[in-house]
Amino acid sequence: MSQSLGLILMLCSYMSLFVLGFLDNTRGPLYPQILTDLNLNSSMGSFIFVIPSTLSFVGSYCSQFFVQKLASITGVLLGAVFMVFSYLIFSYADNLFILATCLAFFGLGIGITSVFEHVSIQKAASEKTRRKWLSGLHTIYAFASLVAPFLIQYGLKEGKVWRDFFREFSLMSLAVLFILTLVFIFYRKKDLAMPLKGRDLGATTTMTSKKPIILVSTFVAFYVVAEISIATRVTQLLTEDYNYSLAEAAKYVTYFFMFLFIGRLFFTFVSFARLGAEKLLITAHCISLVFFAIGLFVNPFFLVLCGLSMAPCYALNMDYIASVYQSSATKVMAQAMSATSLVVMLAHYFIGVLTDMYSVKIALLFPILLLFISLCSLVLFHNKYYKGHLT
Repeated sequence: MSQSLGLILMLCSYMSLFVLGFLDNTRGPLYPQILTDLNLNSSMGSFIFVIPSTLSFVGSYCSQFFVQKLASITGVLLGAVFMVFSYLIFSYADNLFILATCLAFFGLGIGITSVFEHVSIQKAASEKTRRKWLSGLHTIYAFASLVAPFLIQYGLKEGKVWRDFFREFSLMSLAVLFILTLVFIFYRKKDLAMPLKGRDLGATTTMTSKKPIILVSTFVAFYVVAEISIATRVTQLLTEDYNYSLAEAAKYVTYFFMFLFIGRLFFTFVSFARLGAEKLLITAHCISLVFFAIGLFVNPFFLVLCGLSMAPCYALNMDYIASVYQSSATKVMAQAMSATSLVVMLAHYFIGVLTDMYSVKIALLFPILLLFISLCSLVLFHNKYYKGHLT
């Protein structure tokens, strides 16, 4: 029964992440239109990303205290409910306070979902299959992220506006809510009784002290900022610096997520089990740094190719944390995700300010710097703490 329950939990986490990717990636392609419609500059418009990131921090931080008390399906369902209904109400709201409130609940849903979907994988997957299932999980996110801008690109040609997309995408996601609700009704108690996998590291290990966890949070959070910066700002870069139309610029977002999807799909079937996650992460970071720099200063298509080089990073980060921290991994993941939400919030605002002061191109130098720091933090953690822990 535990094996079939594990499969059900994994499918639920896959569906919830599809909803997250589907809804979350509507803002990037439509960002210029939202700014115009709401009469906002880049600094004020950055709060469209800052508010969800802030509440995502709250959601992921608080979730770590409920991992042992709630069934994973409860957290997954709650996060999905917040995301779907907040976007649905957002599509009808004209009052800025209501808009901000909806964005806040959407961010809360992201934070809760991000933690509990990984709890499901931690419960269901063995150490041998974990990397494959995590890659599959984030392949689903990439697929949803690909579908969203593709539909937006098509809808823009039909004359639709951002509110239409928010409304229609939310209504489409109700089908997932229905399935998650059925699983919650029939499997919640069995899910709650299912233990997390992995050995106990012990309470005295230096691995759970502040400094190594700060490094883990840094290499996860700073990488995420780099990926999100491309997804959310490439449209603005192309429309303002290269004079692309919104529909043309939206194609680049589609291409970015297409490469992200292809890369993650590849790693779902080819996991490179003989190579350590840290070696694959270092390689991916180095290639991404090169592509990011070339894309910013030579040819913007290389920004799209970052989708390919960044594809395995998030799943590899989670696999690496799980292999290092074992039964304590869920708590460390929650802390890393909390840090990610906080850093993303600050980065969105900082990029918005830099854009107003200089340009989008100059502002995107900031995530390149963060990606480099992410690489350095990973290398430092692995060599100083993880290897030291093993010896």
